[in-house]
Amino acid sequence: MTLKTARLLAGLTQEELSLRSGIEESTISRLEKGRQQYLKTEYGTIARLACALGLDHGAPLFDVFPVPETGEKREAAAAGTATAR
Repeated sequence: MTLKTARLLAGLTQEELSLRSGIEESTISRLEKGRQQYLKTEYGTIARLACALGLDHGAPLFDVFPVPETGEKREAAAAGTATAR
């Protein structure tokens, strides 16, 4: 499930999720659009989003919000060599 899908299923706007989580709306937008890589996002940010959405934050983070990239870009991101979009 992507962050956007989880947010929409919770019936929240980006602004409402921002208020619940304390995460800036611009950060939420970048994560949803893939402009900010999950792998380069602090654990606390992802955990706060998961908590605000009522998700099981005990689950592995990539099960909650999978990395949106595939193929070579995903492998590069995992290696820490990808550049942000």
